[in-house]
Amino acid sequence: MIGGVPISDCVSVEEASRRDDVCGDIDEKAAHVVVKRLQDAFRGYGGINIEFLTDSGVFAAFNNVEGRETIQWNQSCVCLVRKNEEFMDAMAVADKTLFQKEMQVDRHFKPPVSAPHFSYVYGNIPQHISKSLNCPPSFRSENMVVVW
Repeated sequence: MIGGVPISDCVSVEEASRRDDVCGDIDEKAAHVVVKRLQDAFRGYGGINIEFLTDSGVFAAFNNVEGRETIQWNQSCVCLVRKNEEFMDAMAVADKTLFQKEMQVDRHFKPPVSAPHFSYVYGNIPQHISKSLNCPPSFRSENMVVVW
């Protein structure tokens, strides 16, 4: 899975099978194809400013389901990230590189937050968020990590 998408949506079996230099199953070979594509796409790209919206603070995102508020498990302790031009451009480059077509980047920003965010933890108990927890400091990202 890449961002909740099966790796087979990004790399065909035929393309992954051509990776004779990689030992492992077809998913591992496909992951190497994806990493190579991303390396090529972002070579010379520079960095991306990651700006946290500290005014929003750290919070739990709630869904309203049939009049009941429930915690969104994957947005249970978040800090929002600004949708600056560098950030959105990098998302678009990654999407085009992974899926080989233009797509709406905003589709990644799922409700209830519907915005880019940093997740401290996944869960469903908002009482565990410390009152002293703050957004991380903003920074310039010049490295990429792909986890599969």
